Amino acid sequence: RHRPVADSTGGCHHPPAKKYRMDKTAFSIQTFEEADNAMRDYSNHTYRERLHIYWYLTSIAYKFDLNNPPKMDKTVFGIRKHQSCA
Repeated sequence: RHRPVADSTGGCHHPPAKKYRMDKTAFSIQTFEEADNAMRDYSNHTYRERLHIYWYLTSIAYKFDLNNPPKMDKTVFGIRKHQSCA
């Protein structure tokens, strides 16, 4: 969101929106099967690299900073003993 900016007449105006262009060279035409295979091929990465990739994607999906992840709200959960089936 853009914040209004005061102009010389005392009124406010919104700065022009940035113009974004899609880089059409970054993509290629492929079948759903090819895209699915390309997205899931992490076998050439180490276990640690895969964890980092998944953690990064999670941070993007849930919009949190990798260096400052949200704390778990422990008030939502409770502990109770399960009744045995004796």
